[in-house]
Amino acid sequence: GPRHCFLFTNHMLVTERIGEQLNINKEFGLIALNHCILIEDISDDPTCDKEQQSFGFRITLLDNIPDPKTITLVAESPQDRASWTVDIQQCIENLHSESTHSCYGRASYNNDPR
Repeated sequence: GPRHCFLFTNHMLVTERIGEQLNINKEFGLIALNHCILIEDISDDPTCDKEQQSFGFRITLLDNIPDPKTITLVAESPQDRASWTVDIQQCIENLHSESTHSCYGRASYNNDPR
């Protein structure tokens, strides 16, 4: 069935509709955005059909190096594709920015006036 994706700050959840139910996709399921690369333009990929080339984008999961997995997602329109890719890229950049700033760890201080 068709895939449905839900974007969160750190993850993307990939589901598929089977009948009336949404089930987590067995192959991709929960994608950790801090371990992936977004490929926005797949218009010149000969393995894709015209709809995928126009409305599609890819996410490559780097968890399984040397065998990274890639998922191709297809939006309903070029505008939806642009919106998804901007939001996904922003999440990825925010996660990478946080990880470089927190390389020394974060300390938590309790300002208890007692």
